[in-house]
Amino acid sequence: MPNAIGTNAKFGYIKETTWGATPAATAVQLLRATGITPSFSKTYTQSQELTTAREIQDYIATDQKGGLTFNHELSAGNLDDVLQSLTAGVWATNVLKIGTTRLSLSHEVQFPDITQNVAFLGSIYNALSVTVKKGAIISGSTGFVSKFPVWNVASIGTGNTPAPTNTVMDPIGSLQLLQDGGSGSVVGCVDFSMNLANTLIEFPTISSADLFDLQMGQFTAKGQLSVYFADRTYIDKFVNSTDSSIAITLGGVASHSYAFLFNKIKYSNVTLQGLSVNNAVVAQMDWMAKTDATNSTMKITRVA
Repeated sequence: MPNAIGTNAKFGYIKETTWGATPAATAVQLLRATGITPSFSKTYTQSQELTTAREIQDYIATDQKGGLTFNHELSAGNLDDVLQSLTAGVWATNVLKIGTTRLSLSHEVQFPDITQNVAFLGSIYNALSVTVKKGAIISGSTGFVSKFPVWNVASIGTGNTPAPTNTVMDPIGSLQLLQDGGSGSVVGCVDFSMNLANTLIEFPTISSADLFDLQMGQFTAKGQLSVYFADRTYIDKFVNSTDSSIAITLGGVASHSYAFLFNKIKYSNVTLQGLSVNNAVVAQMDWMAKTDATNSTMKITRVA
């Protein structure tokens, strides 16, 4: 009897038109991932029945849901629908902003070694991170919440559509722009990260252990920017609570790129690191984005 091997696992999705329902006769769009962690969650309530044996009579399942996180290396086209689900926006002329249009997906993890598949219906993304750091591929992780997963021998789709094969991005050739305050470029950057979160509102009901519905709450964007300490530019912005902005473009010079714009941010913390012998001093800043009337909290412009 064969055993499942992680290398052979496949992971993908089908876009839903009705929350929690997989459209028929549709292929699974595969995603590129470096690691997948499915979640199977049940909430049990302990019976309080009195027993002379001093033992617990039973545990009753009252709630259940699914979820999954996966790690990724950033490449063009791989996360476009993921970003749309996370932001509740709609790609319009290759521009995506924060919106209120819910996009749910039916995800599936396939184990071809043992002919088993597990489906996560009604998936909505609630987190995505990207890290740009010297000496490492541009990478991150993302995750969703879903209905309780269902196992089956058959796939939810009519075959698989291969994942995009665009080049994986790196911190040298793929960093086209990193800008603070709307002009120039950030000088001496050590690393940059963004953490995007979509708060999800769960609707439990007494008639089922599964969620009755899943809707979107607030969207937040935060991250870190670290630079070699040369002056008080970022310290003054932090001390004075001055509004700033962050723009970063990742990808090719003329194609396969994503321009992320956080048009209104505040620096929420500054720490100085490396204050010891034979070390360069680095200023590490936490940042948090807020809404902008024109560009929303975050605007993404893609070039195919």
